[in-house]
Amino acid sequence: MEWNWSEIKSEYISSDLSYRQLCSKYGVPLHKLRVVAQNENWVKLRERAKHRTDTKIIEQVAKQGAEHTLKLYSVADKLLQKIEDTLDEMEVLDSQSIKHFTSALKDIKDIKGVKSDIDLKEQEARIEKLRKDAMTEEEDSEIVVTMEGGIGKYGV
Repeated sequence: MEWNWSEIKSEYISSDLSYRQLCSKYGVPLHKLRVVAQNENWVKLRERAKHRTDTKIIEQVAKQGAEHTLKLYSVADKLLQKIEDTLDEMEVLDSQSIKHFTSALKDIKDIKGVKSDIDLKEQEARIEKLRKDAMTEEEDSEIVVTMEGGIGKYGV
C-alpha cells in the first residue's frame, strides 16, 4: 500500500500530532512511519518550523509594542505642546493651575522615560553593587568532591 508521505510529513511538521496519531489517521504502520520520519529528519524539521513561527510571533509583538510606544510618545508630545500653548496664553497662574500643569508634566516625563540625574545615579549605583556581588560570588565559590572507597574504585 502506498501512502502520501509528503502530506503526512507536512501535517506532522505543522501540527502537534504524534507519530501514533498520524498512523491512526492515515493507516500507516508505526514502524514504517518511524523509519521514514527518521530518514527525513521530521523532528528537526518540526523544531525549525516551530522556531520560525515563534520568531515571527515575537517580531510581530515587538513591532506592535514599538508602534504603541510611538503613538504614546506622539500623544505625549501633543499634550506637552498644548500645555506650552496654554501657559503662553495665560497671564496669571493660580496655585491650582500650577499643580495641574506640574502633574501633567510629571506624567509626560514618566511616559517618555525621562530620568533625573538622581535616578540615573541611583541606577548606576545598583548596577555597580550587582557587579560587585557577582564578583564576590565567583571568588567565594569552591566545589569539593569526596569519593568514598578511595580512587582505586573509580580510577586507574
